[in-house]
Amino acid sequence: MTKVYALILLTLLSGSLHVATAGVDYADQCEQPKEHYLNIENTRVRYVESGAGHDVVLIHGNAGSVDDFDFQSLGRLCRNYRVMAIDRPGHGKSDRPRDSDATLQYQMHLLHETLSHLGVTRPVLVGHSWGGSLALAYAVSYPKELSAIVLLAPAAYADGGPDQFLRATQVAGRECDPGVRFPGQRLPGPLRGSTGIRGE
Repeated sequence: MTKVYALILLTLLSGSLHVATAGVDYADQCEQPKEHYLNIENTRVRYVESGAGHDVVLIHGNAGSVDDFDFQSLGRLCRNYRVMAIDRPGHGKSDRPRDSDATLQYQMHLLHETLSHLGVTRPVLVGHSWGGSLALAYAVSYPKELSAIVLLAPAAYADGGPDQFLRATQVAGRECDPGVRFPGQRLPGPLRGSTGIRGE
């Protein structure tokens, strides 16, 4: 499983960079991802997928979409895994929720309902930037429903002040691990009063 995490990290960090190496099999690329739409609780959710096997779910950052992920670079991953990317609410081609629903908690709930609807069980969540906050919040709320999480430059720490607790655990305001307690306080920095959704 460590190889999977390393491959995801290297692939996503490389973006569309193509490195010429001996023995590269260019036929070893993901098929063009198939685009789908779901209606979850009156919200249209767009997702794309390619490959087959255990689920790896990619969550983009703020002002992004599923189009941020270069599926051509994920060939080895698609050989053994079903790789999905989901447009967060208000991003890409997913509907923007009402302002009162544009919260991290709402996005977490919508992601959970989307994955449940698709029959996705115990995926590996890969969160980039604001998607990292969403992956962390999901892990805190649904710890037994994940295989693992991978965080890439996550928006997960306080930007200032004395508190450096994980933001997502503060959102949940409950214990993540019996030995570590995270206080249920207001979010510090730019997360306070912000939703991370386009159009604010």
